[in-house]
Amino acid sequence: MKTLRPHAPALLAAALVTLVSWPVTGNLQPRLDLDGAWEIALRQALHDGLHFGPDLVFTYGPLGFLREPMLVYASTARLAFVYGLLVHFTLCATLIWGLRRALGSLLVASLVAVPLAAAMWQEPTLVIGFAAAVALAAGLARSRPAALIALGLGVLSGIELLSKLSTGVTLAGLGVVAVLAAPSPRPRPAAAFAAGLLGALAVGWLATGQSLGAIGDYLDGSFQIVSGYSAAMYFEDPAAAWELSAAFLLIAIGYAVAWRAGDLLTTRSRLGLLALWTVLAFTTFKAGFVRHDPVHSNILFASLLGGFVAFGWVPHRRASAWLIGALASTMLLASLGVTPASYVAPVARASDLVDQARLLADGRKTREAIDAARAARLPLDRIDPKLVAAARAGTVHVDPVEAGLVWVQHLRWRPLPVFQSYSAYTSRLDERNAAAVRSPSGPDRILREDGVYLDRGNPIRRPEIDEPATMRAMLCHFREQETIAPWMLIERTANRCGTARPLATSTARLGVPAPIPPAPDADSVVFVRIDGIDVSGLERLRTLVYRALPRAIEFDGGRSRRLLPGTAGDGLVLRVPKRADFPAPFALDQATNTLTITRALDRGEVRLRFFAMPIR
Repeated sequence: MKTLRPHAPALLAAALVTLVSWPVTGNLQPRLDLDGAWEIALRQALHDGLHFGPDLVFTYGPLGFLREPMLVYASTARLAFVYGLLVHFTLCATLIWGLRRALGSLLVASLVAVPLAAAMWQEPTLVIGFAAAVALAAGLARSRPAALIALGLGVLSGIELLSKLSTGVTLAGLGVVAVLAAPSPRPRPAAAFAAGLLGALAVGWLATGQSLGAIGDYLDGSFQIVSGYSAAMYFEDPAAAWELSAAFLLIAIGYAVAWRAGDLLTTRSRLGLLALWTVLAFTTFKAGFVRHDPVHSNILFASLLGGFVAFGWVPHRRASAWLIGALASTMLLASLGVTPASYVAPVARASDLVDQARLLADGRKTREAIDAARAARLPLDRIDPKLVAAARAGTVHVDPVEAGLVWVQHLRWRPLPVFQSYSAYTSRLDERNAAAVRSPSGPDRILREDGVYLDRGNPIRRPEIDEPATMRAMLCHFREQETIAPWMLIERTANRCGTARPLATSTARLGVPAPIPPAPDADSVVFVRIDGIDVSGLERLRTLVYRALPRAIEFDGGRSRRLLPGTAGDGLVLRVPKRADFPAPFALDQATNTLTITRALDRGEVRLRFFAMPIR
């Protein structure tokens, strides 16, 4: 207690800032959109005892539910609320620590921390982890305090590795750099960091009911998700083009600040600070600009602003701190398209925090709120009760994205591993889904919804193009049971496809229509494997630091669809006999005589390998 007494004013200030800047607003119901669907699914997976890795592959892991308290199941909502409260308090204390050193006043630091803490709602743990890493690398904490900070950073890294993979990787990278750059003696912080990381991983994995045998599949799936993201998930908001220059400016300023911070440090510590900034800038740039929209760019601008706060101990003129902070804050708010007043609502935010705590503490009110959340989502799905009743006859997968339907309608969920089709963007991931479709232990039925896809821009993404191996497996192993727009229910059947055989091979120039050979008979499916459109050469470097070039496929010179380099060679279905196809708008027959492959800024060639496959 004696050691905490000098810090009591700062801790009290952090508690007050936590109260008035609480970032979780609203009634804790799942969002009525695509994100709400997968957020429900993460919680459904734990409830149903599914194993991440063999049963489920996604950007988020078994602790993904901790990122937001959500009224899907009471237990996960309460755990997420407690974790979120602890993280937000730590964020507020971190901001006050850095701001007080930069601005010289606890009161001013606390006032400035209110809007900053509220705006850092996307990845608060990155700000916390970066500040801890800076404290270790710069020797601001020594001996026992350094070990405790390293332990905490390790625990946070382990939790986030099982929560959101990209965030966990960043935190782990920050931790490794910090303990290597820390002033001697280093063994104690290094050991503490490793113990915290491994301990959190072990406890989190086992506490969520995961199997030790699933670790290999989890690591493989996680690698596929990470490796294919930059080539498949690109998106650009034209109105936000200015943000790229703004990001480079802030990153450059950060390097100057990090270099200045090392003036009084050893060479190793100075290099460590530069390396820490590199880790933060690189990973948040990828997170913010592969999919460039206000939600994602907030990750970069908020994290970099938090990074500047972490350098608050650097000797400088106070005016410089205000100038840099104001510049970074302006860019953050401009990227979100809001005014500072949006994040300064102390009464409303404090009221939300108190109301949510009371709701989750009352079992009856929590159950009623969960029932209300289910009822609120019913109109979104627009599904006929007749299809729901038929789907209840067995296990079901919901395609392409509306996994929340399982929770709303109390269905028995047996998802394909990559349960959101837009994430099956590498050949390995596509094949894992296809294998689950073919397997008798896979879902008995699949509910497919029309008209709900990721990125409705031009060219549009559609599941039959994104995951061709999976779609072909559905065609062979499932038949339509009933279609009531906008849903189709298909049920498992005996394999109705024969062995595929080569039909023709041709070379096509990018941007030039290529003819599709006719089917050898009226009972054959024609599909194509597209070679030479993958990421290679200098584009690999571009994709590593930024994102891949756009690719598209056009049918008869008109309909344009996004083409993913990771799955283009998996066998895209082009022609299907009408009697064997699914009904429109779910038909896999592309009704085309030519296809045209395009890749931005490129006039090369691709190889088209056509195959014919008999179908009953």
